[in-house]
Amino acid sequence: MRRFEGIAHNTGAPRDVLTARLRKLSDSGVLRRVLYSERPQRSEYHLTEAGAELAPTLLSLLQWGQRWVPAGPRAGGAFVHDCGQRLHTFLACQACGRPVTGGDLSLGGEPLAVAPPEE
Repeated sequence: MRRFEGIAHNTGAPRDVLTARLRKLSDSGVLRRVLYSERPQRSEYHLTEAGAELAPTLLSLLQWGQRWVPAGPRAGGAFVHDCGQRLHTFLACQACGRPVTGGDLSLGGEPLAVAPPEE
């Protein structure tokens, strides 16, 4: 879905709010407006390369929301990969393939202080 009407219908966002958000996403380089009609002037919104790179982050946030905000949007739904299995995202080091937990990271040579979860 790339057209304003479809996005508005799918999200339920008020038109003025959606217009402002699409403008901000376009101005920040996440989306690119593509004119598909001169009269009346209408545009589609396409992901840029930068926007497409946000997909893993957004999928992880949606997965987190499904677990911790059960009454939230898309409650009960699940993404299914084209292999047929329910999608479970995780972060792994591209170099060694090991999962990233937060406690095994450093920034500028300094270990990150990531507290373990409380029981």
